[in-house]
Amino acid sequence: MIEQKGRQTDVLRKKQREFRTGIIKQIHEKQEERINERRSKYHEGVKLEEEAKARRQRLEEAKIRKLNELRLVMHTLPYYYSRRRYSRVSIALIRLCDSVCLSVILSAR
Repeated sequence: MIEQKGRQTDVLRKKQREFRTGIIKQIHEKQEERINERRSKYHEGVKLEEEAKARRQRLEEAKIRKLNELRLVMHTLPYYYSRRRYSRVSIALIRLCDSVCLSVILSAR
């Protein structure tokens, strides 16, 4: 009788241990899934930031190139036009080019 009770308690403890280990295993699996989801979201965010940074850099380079071309065109206009009709515009554009170039240089640092 006592041996039978001892066996029953041993069997019951073994079942409880197996159940507990199964639950713990499920908890660990869920935690791993959540961790992997967070990692993938993080890597996706980093990738999107890099793409946005590259796009902004290309736009800044295009803007600088166009402003430099415009500055070159404004300097090569005939003196009469540049002095009479376009003097205010050219001065404003040159100042704009200088400020944009300076801001791009400072933001790159």
